[in-house]
Amino acid sequence: MKIILVHRVKLFLYFLVSFFIIYYLLFCIIAYTFKGAVILKPRCGIGNQLFQFAASYSLAKKTNSELYIIEGVKEDEHALDPLDRSYILDYLNIEDKDIKFTNSTFIKIVYWLGTHQINNWLNETLFGIKSVNERSFFTYHKTKNRGVLIINDYFESEIYFKDFKDEIIKQVTPRNLDIQNLQPLLEEVSKNNSVCIGDFLKDYFYETMLPIDYQKEAIRFANQIIPKANFFVFSDSLDFSKKELAGEDNLSFVGKGLSSLESLFLMSKCSHNIIANSTFSWWAAYLNQTKDHITIAPKFKYNQKFYQNIYDKQKSYWKKALMNSNAYPENWILLDKNNNVIPELIKTLQLDSEQEILENYHKKEFNIYTGKLEELNLCSDYTGKKYVCKVNVEDAAHSKITVVTAYYKIKSKFSAEQYEKWMQSFLQIPFNLVVYTDEESAPLIKKYRGDLPLKLIIRDFKKLYHYSFYEEYKKMYANDSNKQHSPELYIVWAEKVKFVIDAINNNYYNSDFFVWCDIGILRNSKYFSTQFPTLDYMTHNQISVGVINDFENYEIENKLVAYGGQVQRIAGNIQIGDIPSWKLYNIIRDRTLKEFMDNNIDSGNDQRVTGTIALRYPDFINLIYPSIDYKGNRWWYMLLKFSEKNGKL
Repeated sequence: MKIILVHRVKLFLYFLVSFFIIYYLLFCIIAYTFKGAVILKPRCGIGNQLFQFAASYSLAKKTNSELYIIEGVKEDEHALDPLDRSYILDYLNIEDKDIKFTNSTFIKIVYWLGTHQINNWLNETLFGIKSVNERSFFTYHKTKNRGVLIINDYFESEIYFKDFKDEIIKQVTPRNLDIQNLQPLLEEVSKNNSVCIGDFLKDYFYETMLPIDYQKEAIRFANQIIPKANFFVFSDSLDFSKKELAGEDNLSFVGKGLSSLESLFLMSKCSHNIIANSTFSWWAAYLNQTKDHITIAPKFKYNQKFYQNIYDKQKSYWKKALMNSNAYPENWILLDKNNNVIPELIKTLQLDSEQEILENYHKKEFNIYTGKLEELNLCSDYTGKKYVCKVNVEDAAHSKITVVTAYYKIKSKFSAEQYEKWMQSFLQIPFNLVVYTDEESAPLIKKYRGDLPLKLIIRDFKKLYHYSFYEEYKKMYANDSNKQHSPELYIVWAEKVKFVIDAINNNYYNSDFFVWCDIGILRNSKYFSTQFPTLDYMTHNQISVGVINDFENYEIENKLVAYGGQVQRIAGNIQIGDIPSWKLYNIIRDRTLKEFMDNNIDSGNDQRVTGTIALRYPDFINLIYPSIDYKGNRWWYMLLKFSEKNGKL
């Protein structure tokens, strides 16, 4: 019996080894056959498929590869609607010789391998099959493709294919449309003052719907910059759209009897576009080649409910940042809803200082971003050519922002000599500056600042607010694995907000926005900019901070950042906000620090405190993620983001 069992085990092992050898040889042949290929299997709706095609096309061109598109089930093009998930690339003008449409079984097997995570190591190591997602895209796009690249994500941003914009627009234009039948409507939507409003999705993915206030505000804004504007609302649910937009003037409702490709074509022919948070309307605006074309888009891509319903909380945070920072071309005008978070938090926190905080509260319903360096001003003398007037960037930026920093010679991660070198570069930027320091260091600050704007505040270290917690910080330091830190360093970190509040109370430069910036932040000349900080991307009623690494799922669930030697989530080196935001932030931070100390939670590292506040008050803390193609040091990204470099090295 034992001999039979051993024999069977041997047979099984022989079979297993033989199977893997055959498996390996077979797929080596397959992988070699399609070496130097990019493979795409389009999925989801029309807009999604267009993004996937554009990213695939770009990657194939960048890596000198052939693009294989796995064809899907074809439907009657006139039956397609905006919610349809059918394959649509066959209805477009895709004619590039390096693009091959296929239903090859071998190609499908390679695609299957590349999209199943369990085989990742085998795929990449043995077969050279690599799965490309939104994060890894830029790892591959600058190197020659020696294997097979599988497109396995949505790629909902122009950033993936901007270099090939003209080629892509030409190829994704719908073909074989019945232009004669569409001609009457085409003539109407092509008039100089026409504005197409993107698709309303009544029931599909309810949590992704924008509030109707966005469409109404976009219409009001368009009426201010486009004289005698006529609006064409393209909708899959005309009754729903008419009900929601009742009371708005000059509206025509379009959609009945049109296929999705016909709607896409007509929306791309309007003079201007107001888009929803859908990929379908995004492409309608992107395909629009009208001269002096304006696109108005929502800066907030989804409702908060969308992120709460995603199981992988970590991915939802990152996805939200990607959509907010990279979803739209630079020349599109973005409307960002003022979420009234400050009055709501005042009530929630039961604060006594309501009137003081709300004194400078920004009451506009929507903030407006041009995506460029200029503030947005409406033209008082409309000429018919320009819809947006520009103001002097330097005057606007430098008259409304105060930068606050501090310098004390204490035990720190770096030597005083090193900090002095970094500080010298920082002090050469011509912003409105307030510096807190002691008598010993004051001459050094004056020396490097020269005649540039400076308000020097002499404050003894032992007089700082957080020095009163010195004994508590000493206990925290005993448990700190990084002995380059010190209790004194904890105090300076914790004092940052107090420095800003003092600068706000005196408001030496009559500023609306205040920026905390570490004095030693400029450690590399490529991050230097005389235009830092600009008003672009500064938001009212929020504190903006940079993200170093994603939160873990358990941190998001517990609303508490973990503590460890190298745990890095939020950068505290640059923090930006308007006056009411800083005042509220000061109160929230004091409460959070007290809670930590009362419960013996280590709070010496200010990144942990800031990260915890970001988790607890996600509408109040504006997380700035590095752009997806950013290859520099994440700690210094905010220097680029809030300068004329706009996040680019």
